[in-house]
Amino acid sequence: MIGSLSVHLLVFELLEKNYYLLENTESRKDMKRKSKEVFETCFSFLYYLIKQCPENKRLIYEHFSILLMYQKRVELGQIKVYHEFYNGQKDFVKEINFNFIENVLYKVIKKGGIDFKS
Repeated sequence: MIGSLSVHLLVFELLEKNYYLLENTESRKDMKRKSKEVFETCFSFLYYLIKQCPENKRLIYEHFSILLMYQKRVELGQIKVYHEFYNGQKDFVKEINFNFIENVLYKVIKKGGIDFKS
């Protein structure tokens, strides 16, 4: 249903074109806080879009490289998206590389765990 609306494409476009906002350390704190909220909302949307929905996981698969850009960034909700995306998807799990696993584990350990139940 939501795939036919192509809302996910807008979210991916926003994530791809605004990645630089997280890299700009000279920006005002207020700007960083607001942009962080936008990124968190995007990742939250994607999480609930794919939560227990294999059709939507396949829908975002072709854009997953955009999500991988954020694997080394501050935690904005992308770990939950990665977890839900790979959960129960043995075809996708085959494509995980060691670097990705290392980055995700580092974030989980650094943050002290992530609540995957919400």
